[in-house]
Amino acid sequence: MSIQIENNNNLIPTIELYFDIGSPFSFFAFDILFKYKYHLNYNFNYILKPIYLGGLFKEVDNSFKLVPIRANYLNIDVVRTSNHLGYNFQIPSFFPINSLLIQRLITILTLITDQNSLLTFKLCKALWLALWERGLDITQLEILEQISVNETALLKKSEKVIDCGREIPSFEYLVDRAKTDIEIKNKLTQVTKHAATLGIFGVPTLALYKQSQSQSQSQSQSQSQSQSQSQSQSQ
Repeated sequence: MSIQIENNNNLIPTIELYFDIGSPFSFFAFDILFKYKYHLNYNFNYILKPIYLGGLFKEVDNSFKLVPIRANYLNIDVVRTSNHLGYNFQIPSFFPINSLLIQRLITILTLITDQNSLLTFKLCKALWLALWERGLDITQLEILEQISVNETALLKKSEKVIDCGREIPSFEYLVDRAKTDIEIKNKLTQVTKHAATLGIFGVPTLALYKQSQSQSQSQSQSQSQSQSQSQSQSQ
């Protein structure tokens, strides 16, 4: 799903990805956008927006009922799409998962680093691949710790890390905040509710912020005036 929002003050488009680690299709959108941004060098701001899918469903009165016929097609679709992108996804036997703690943890990273930091991208991708390619239950704290520490190279279990002059807290600190910090709980809830107000009812959803027509026309007029002035001066 995608929505388009005008009146962006930036000169280049901004794409916000609303996602949940419990959604394999969220990873497909995440991966494609990452390649366009960092491998093909497309010029846009890429911002990760973790939400809690279960909370969004409650906000919009939606539900995810995995009836047999839907489950069969979901598995086919996930396998087919992942293979097309060079991955080998399978629906794990314990699907769906409760991703609340994980989404809070990612929310913390977007706050203490930034919403498109290397650590945030690396952790999200590592968790998606652990769940959907390797069939690991990342809701189990031991597995979550193993993936977070061993596969990001930027998180330690109980020690903080200094990376490029920036302090990265320990995994234990992040999990403790994810479990107990009211600010983090409220932040995830706030972003989830905001997604509902935008008309979002599932993930992945891309929100594209671009200049309004009036802004574009104003800039075009300014450029035309500048060109005219330059031509007059040269004459």
